[in-house]
Amino acid sequence: MTFEPKLLSDEDLSEVARFHEEYGFPSRGARLLSHAHAQAAIIADLSRQLDECHQRGAALVAERDALAAQIAAERENHNAWLEAHNEDWAEQIQSIRYERKQSMAVVAALEDEVNRASDAVSARDRGGQHVPYLGDFANATPSVLSALRRWARDLRETGSETSVSISDWANATFGEIDSNMSVFNRAWKEWNELSGKLHDSDDHPGTPEEIADVAIVLARIMTRFGTDLQVEIDKKMRINRARKWKLTGDGHGQHVEEEGK
Repeated sequence: MTFEPKLLSDEDLSEVARFHEEYGFPSRGARLLSHAHAQAAIIADLSRQLDECHQRGAALVAERDALAAQIAAERENHNAWLEAHNEDWAEQIQSIRYERKQSMAVVAALEDEVNRASDAVSARDRGGQHVPYLGDFANATPSVLSALRRWARDLRETGSETSVSISDWANATFGEIDSNMSVFNRAWKEWNELSGKLHDSDDHPGTPEEIADVAIVLARIMTRFGTDLQVEIDKKMRINRARKWKLTGDGHGQHVEEEGK
């Protein structure tokens, strides 16, 4: 007769352990069996946790793939939208550049006229006789001429910048930008500098210049969207003036959402 060894089942092991406990034979074998049961339970629990980790991992991979597909679709839609509007923007930018050029020509002509009128007034003799001058400002008083001269100079020096002119300068100086986000990151750096000035002092004299830096950087994004910073500010202010506002008591407020809008 051939003896074939057979592994005991969990039920058999439990029965052996119960027998030893019932009849007072807590032998070393029984303790080993008990320890084996405990280790088996731990292994089973770890196996269950591993399965759960695999399931969560598979779910995260699926979620990642879905987000990647969504991002790709959004990027494709955005590129298509940009391509569809690039021609319109180019025309608008060209129009703004032309209008700016025309405006600067008018300002230059006005300044030249004011200067010639001023020279004519300065050349009058003390008897009040007019020198031969047929310009529009020949009879203007010196104070008016001075004011007109200042106005023409200020208009030329401070009133001529637009989002297009700023972008043209920035592109010529720093090179073309590769994304609107890169402009935002630069504007965020300028914003932090502005924040630093205000943290140093609420009325820091360098604050206006830092605000201008933020606006100058953001003007480049406006050009990429075929519009102008001042134009968009005017449009948004028309919206703001038509809104109803809830005051917060600290000099600020939040607009009230109207039904159906």
